[in-house]
Amino acid sequence: MTSVAVRSPRKSNYAVSPLRMLSSLFAERHLIVALTRRDLAERFRGTLLGLLWFGLGPAILVGVYTLTFGVVFKSQVPYATASTAGHGLFGVFLFAGLVPFTIFSDVVGRSPGLVTSKANYVTKVVFPLEVLSVVTVLSALSGGVLSSLILLVALAIATGGMPFAALAYLPCLLLMVPLLVGVSWILAALGTYVRDLGQLTPVLLSVCMFVSPIFTSIDRFPEQARAWLRLNPVTVPVNIAQRLLFVGTLPSARTVAAYLGAGLFVMALGWMLFQALRKGFGDVL
Repeated sequence: MTSVAVRSPRKSNYAVSPLRMLSSLFAERHLIVALTRRDLAERFRGTLLGLLWFGLGPAILVGVYTLTFGVVFKSQVPYATASTAGHGLFGVFLFAGLVPFTIFSDVVGRSPGLVTSKANYVTKVVFPLEVLSVVTVLSALSGGVLSSLILLVALAIATGGMPFAALAYLPCLLLMVPLLVGVSWILAALGTYVRDLGQLTPVLLSVCMFVSPIFTSIDRFPEQARAWLRLNPVTVPVNIAQRLLFVGTLPSARTVAAYLGAGLFVMALGWMLFQALRKGFGDVL
């Protein structure tokens, strides 16, 4: 196992102020990179396919959903033309939405147990616990990049090419990072005290998946439901992904700024909550 050097975090790392957030994470950048590599290695240690499971997992779900919605319920891609419509393209459409959702699901599913699974980091050593959420996000994002490459190849095969805007697909996934880190800090902090949170998150993730535009475009939802639909944290990245790949249009600056601003707000809120609650982690572990 690769050893990771742990140094005592600066006293300012424990400050609640979000102004310390970026400087604290930058100071631990080498530790974050080392832990991310180790996390990826440990998750697939002993498997034959290794990191390919990041792409195979969503691909299997795409096959099941294509059979259910595309074949049984005769669903069609909202943006498809007569020459490109078909079950194969519907599978790619689902894949485009499942990639950002899978990243979100991976982070949310693991976050409630981040601190409790590393109890020795709390009780035996001085460790910058906030980096665990960043590592979780980077690990999930690594899987998302691999899945995205498979997605782009599938799109090219299904349509005979891809729009120029598809090159922005990977950069647009980065818009999720601030929101994911903030959500992870919130869930990790609360999950340390409320263990039931780990049982609740799979239910919430199922709700997020089906109350989202993964299976159809956001335009197909009733007008009065769209405002609520946009409160779903995966709605915007899924909608951006679909329009990039199937319409060839870039997201508006207003959409990007609003989502990124909301993500930064959640990140700052998550930082303050995590730093405020971490003082009691040792008492409950």
